[in-house]
Amino acid sequence: MALSFQGLKALGVPAESLATFPPEFQEGMAARAAELGDVGDSAPANWEGPLGSKDVHLVLAALAPDDARLETIVLLARDALRDLPGVVPIWQQAVHVGPDEKEPFGFRDSIGQPAIEGTGIPGTNRREVPLKAGEFVLGYEDETGGIQDVPQPEVLGRNGTYVVFRKLRRGPRPAHEPAGRGRHR
Repeated sequence: MALSFQGLKALGVPAESLATFPPEFQEGMAARAAELGDVGDSAPANWEGPLGSKDVHLVLAALAPDDARLETIVLLARDALRDLPGVVPIWQQAVHVGPDEKEPFGFRDSIGQPAIEGTGIPGTNRREVPLKAGEFVLGYEDETGGIQDVPQPEVLGRNGTYVVFRKLRRGPRPAHEPAGRGRHR
């Protein structure tokens, strides 16, 4: 589960706390489209709604090894959402790994996971030295010895991380798809 900056605002996080988040997180990807190279066919005006809008407050990714277990997870999540006033699902995307275990861009996922110092969980390459936790998690030392600023109060960021959700489409646009829809995000 991930909260967007707009989601934090909707939850009533005070403005002085919101101001401690990095500008890139505060602005969001649509506002930074030109800097990210999302122009022309990839411009925010062509993104599939509601992605890139201020309407997305929470993202929930459900992963499971098979359809039956995925459906169970999705049903549990929907049940939990029903008990939260004001939380309404506005978009859903089903993604499956094919029988060759490759993701949609042709890569096998999860074959190169690094070990993270302090977790005790080995990486996929046992000869690699574990990476510092700060490379992935806020509030810990990174590989250069620095510690990334944690949003304040500390409870908003310590042991947290930032995630980017991008929807990409590869290949030519299907004939039935209107121009400018589903290109990226």
